[in-house]
Amino acid sequence: MVEGEASCFYHPQKKAVRPCDSCGRFLCALCDCELQGEHFCPGCLETGSKKGKIKSLEKERMRYDKIALSLAVVSMPLFFLAIISAPLAIYFAIRSFRVPSSIVGSTKVRSLIALVLAGALLAGWGLWVLFLVKNSNG
Repeated sequence: MVEGEASCFYHPQKKAVRPCDSCGRFLCALCDCELQGEHFCPGCLETGSKKGKIKSLEKERMRYDKIALSLAVVSMPLFFLAIISAPLAIYFAIRSFRVPSSIVGSTKVRSLIALVLAGALLAGWGLWVLFLVKNSNG
């Protein structure tokens, strides 16, 4: 350290590179936590995470692909529910393509399977209605 330079709040032997945007403590490059253009110290980042004060800090994501596949699979044995759950499964599957993937890394396979199953369920409903209409006229 050179006299006249600021040192890190957490590491007094290291030179500070910037202050925390939340509390103003000086931080070295090791302690500087950048999040969408803002710089936080580890303490403020942890506090903001626990109290929900940092809106850009994402703790979890909605897994639309899992919701879509669950709706499609659950409605298969309960065919009468498919008229409601199949369109919902299609909606959630399409929505999963538009949102960022999971933090743990997932593929779009679940969404594609959900789309195929939901489409098959809706086609089954269409054939069933066609059969009913045809037999009621005949």
